[in-house]
Amino acid sequence: MKEAGAAAVMVHGIVGPDAIQDCIDTAAGELGVIVQLELTHPGGLIFTQPIAADMAAAAAVLDIFGVQAPGNRPERIREIRAIVGPEPIIVCCGVGAQGGTYHQALKAGGTYVIVGRAIYNAADPKKAVQALLRA
Repeated sequence: MKEAGAAAVMVHGIVGPDAIQDCIDTAAGELGVIVQLELTHPGGLIFTQPIAADMAAAAAVLDIFGVQAPGNRPERIREIRAIVGPEPIIVCCGVGAQGGTYHQALKAGGTYVIVGRAIYNAADPKKAVQALLRA
């Protein structure tokens, strides 16, 4: 995957620390491992939010590159940042179409945001990006 330009892979935290460690070992320093913690859609409130802190704590003691947090829930980004500490990156999904904003996600402790539908469903994607950056 690195040959194709990838810098990291994402693995869902639900698989547990043993499987995450296997991913880290397999990546062998060639790729970072990002642990997905909490889904951004309403089902995430039911199924992944209740265990996201535990998954973050388990990931924090491993040699991870980063974690994922819901960009549409800035308070959750802050909570996850407090658990994983200052070093791991936090990738924030759910920005744009699901209500999160670029600036809120970064201010809450996110490192990167992922914006999908708000751009690719826009009549003018370039203007959509500019609006997201201004919001």
